[in-house]
Order: sequence, then structure tokens, then C-alpha cells
Amino acid sequence: MNATARHEALARIYEASGQKEKAIHHCEELLQLNSSNLNYYTQILRVHGFSKPAGSIYTDEEQAKIEEIMAEYQKNLPRATAHQRLLLKVLSGDRFKQRFLAYSKPLIVKGAPALLIDLKADIYSSSEKTKIVEEVLLSHLASMEATSTLSGSPSEE
Repeated sequence: MNATARHEALARIYEASGQKEKAIHHCEELLQLNSSNLNYYTQILRVHGFSKPAGSIYTDEEQAKIEEIMAEYQKNLPRATAHQRLLLKVLSGDRFKQRFLAYSKPLIVKGAPALLIDLKADIYSSSEKTKIVEEVLLSHLASMEATSTLSGSPSEE
């Protein structure tokens, strides 16, 4: 059995038996092996008690706790984007808007064409998120047309 399969099995077993710390430990070992796997972050949230069905909206307090949990992984794995995508999946309202702005801006600057394709399943299932994405992208377009920057700041090109 390879290391990935071993950690996945142990994480599932510990999660099922209610041994939260051990389950999270094995999920974190998996993140060291593959920090791009969205399922590992999802499992960490599930172990913490966040497992609403797709399309459900978390309360503001729950969203704040989820952001707090994911902030630790963002700090330890700054180059990974899976935790950012997970936040876009579970956050709503202003929290979603702020995260989408932070996530999309560098990708637009880089010219990453897969931005919306990568997120479409999570965005298009929510009319609120679709509207926010439209507002943000139209704002970026207006800023680019007016100042050739995304934020309107001349120091950014």
C-alpha cells in the first residue's frame, strides 16, 4: 500500500470513529503529498463538522469558522489553490465576493483562461454567486478600459 492510500484509509477510519485529531493529522499528511486535492480540504471541514449538502448556505458564523480553518492551510501551503477554491464553494455574500476578488485578480493578470471553467460548477449553481461574479468581472473590465489596471491604481499593470 502506498503512502497516499494508507493516509486516505486512516483518515477515513479515524473520521468514522470520531477521532478528529488523528483524522485531521492524516488529511494534513495527504496535503503534504498533494496540496491540490480538493477532497482532502473537504474532508478536513467535514471532520470539523461542516458537511452540508451542495447548495446549502452556511451561516455567517459558520463561514467565519471555515475561513479560520482554511487560513491555517493557506499560511502553510501558500502556493496551493484548492483551499481557495473550496472557500469559493462554501462562502456566500460579501465573503464570497472578497474571496473571488482575491482569487480572480492574479489569474486575470496572468491571463489564465480556465478561471471560470474551474469554478463553473460552484458558481453557476447559485444565482447570487453568478451575479457577484458578473459584477466583479464587469468592474475589472471597466477599470481596464478606464485606467488599464484591474483596480484603477496606476502602479498596477
